[in-house]
Amino acid sequence: MSEVPTLFPKLRFHWAEAAAQGVPYVVKDFQRRWGAINRPLPENPLREYRHFVSRQADDDVDYVLEYSGEENLVIGTDYGHNDQSTEIEALRNLKTQGSLTPRQYEKITYDNPKELFGF
Repeated sequence: MSEVPTLFPKLRFHWAEAAAQGVPYVVKDFQRRWGAINRPLPENPLREYRHFVSRQADDDVDYVLEYSGEENLVIGTDYGHNDQSTEIEALRNLKTQGSLTPRQYEKITYDNPKELFGF
């Protein structure tokens, strides 16, 4: 709710290591709080303020997309770490989860990370 995204229009934010299931709660809470200060709220605050969220393999991608939009999700696998978040088949499994379209898959696995990391 600060002015940081406006002051630094090229700054991108990445929310990682916590899954994306919290996105609906955060967006709803943001809408409630933003409305309380009577400022116009962007249709998609994550896109407007350049917030990207790493989804994990067991997130409900359809539900999260309703609140995040398809431009702000990236995939987090922790591949290479020896912990419970390692998901070797994450990219393959993403294709079969929910009702993800081929274009949404491309955005989550290629376009969005490219935008997030400035490539």
